[in-house]
Amino acid sequence: PVEVDNYAGEKRFTVPAIVFEQGIKSGMSVPIFRGDKVIGAMLVHTRTPRHFGAVEVGLLQLVANQTAIAIKSAQHQAELLEAQEQLAAQSALAWMGMAGSTWAHAVTTAAIVIKENAQALRGLVAIKSLPEKVQEKLQRVEEQAREIQSMRITVPLSAEVGVELVGVNAFLRERLPRICDQHDKDVRIEWSL
Repeated sequence: PVEVDNYAGEKRFTVPAIVFEQGIKSGMSVPIFRGDKVIGAMLVHTRTPRHFGAVEVGLLQLVANQTAIAIKSAQHQAELLEAQEQLAAQSALAWMGMAGSTWAHAVTTAAIVIKENAQALRGLVAIKSLPEKVQEKLQRVEEQAREIQSMRITVPLSAEVGVELVGVNAFLRERLPRICDQHDKDVRIEWSL
């Protein structure tokens, strides 16, 4: 601890100008420790000259010690919050990865079923008996199924604006007849997915 009864007569150290500018006459300071290391100081000043006794110095040291504990606790709390945030982010990424894998598997499986159904349809009907436009449409369905299988699929995030999950089977049931109707009115598609 450092006790100064009157800064005007202090000879142990150079008194900062701000002390005189603020009209401070006396003061005391005690170190703030973390273990054996000094991490700061607690100071008390008065504008009237006075002597600080051992009880006052002890009380200030007690407050400084409690301050050190509070600082350490706040730092540990900040470290804990940071660790919790990192864990939450890692967990979210893991869940997103699992959801993405599940979604990718579902889409890929649907594409395989579509391709196999198109191939089975070819096998049920003699290829030469199918009109050329139907053969072309069947070929395009198989190609699109292969394209879907080769795509790198990631699950859309629900937070993305305008993103909506669409069932593959329902989507195909709705869109394929429209596409076929636009090009050839005689094409009829039946799915058992």
